Amino acid sequence: MMHQHRGEIVRHAVDASGFKLRKIYEALGKSRPTLDRYFDKPDLDWDIVEQIGEIIRHDFSQNFKELKAPPLVAAEPLVAYRTVDSLEDCQARLLLLHEQFAEKVRQYDELKTRYDALLAEGGK
Repeated sequence: MMHQHRGEIVRHAVDASGFKLRKIYEALGKSRPTLDRYFDKPDLDWDIVEQIGEIIRHDFSQNFKELKAPPLVAAEPLVAYRTVDSLEDCQARLLLLHEQFAEKVRQYDELKTRYDALLAEGGK
């Protein structure tokens, strides 16, 4: 199998993208001569290939089998919004929960009163 010149393939993709070279080397945080050297490298680093691909919005996994294609995002099925309970059912449930909460508060107050009384007796 013939070895692919990564730099040349990237250069062709950049040329085809229509992006200005200045935008690419600035996005990489490199100089123009560095970008030109990248294009001359037959074994251009995969990270650089992917970075340039992100900048020019090109999927190099189509050009290089060594790169994995980005995973496809599977959309979760939409669940239809529906109301299960009527307004009256919700109100009744809310009233029940309110009554249960009030009972717990009453029990807490009772226990706190007994606890305070025990502390007062122990301090004598």
